Amino acid sequence: LGAIVRPIKIESPRHEGVSTLHVLVAEDNVINQKVTATLLKQCGVKHVVLASNGAEAVREVRDGPNTFHLILMDCNMPVMDGFEATR
Repeated sequence: LGAIVRPIKIESPRHEGVSTLHVLVAEDNVINQKVTATLLKQCGVKHVVLASNGAEAVREVRDGPNTFHLILMDCNMPVMDGFEATR
């Protein structure tokens, strides 16, 4: 089992219009929030808003200052799940 592991660098695709996107991530798991936000930022997205449950996501959409171009919604969350929030 003397395998040598070498890290590889993966280039993130960057598209011109990505930096202006506003993305809402509805996710109750803090680690998943951080991973998703980091991946989005590595792809060039500058505006990422996090919500910890469906109710927070609905509030952000209704009352927040941003208009979101993309919403990434977890299905199974406390307070209000992603299915109910989407309705």
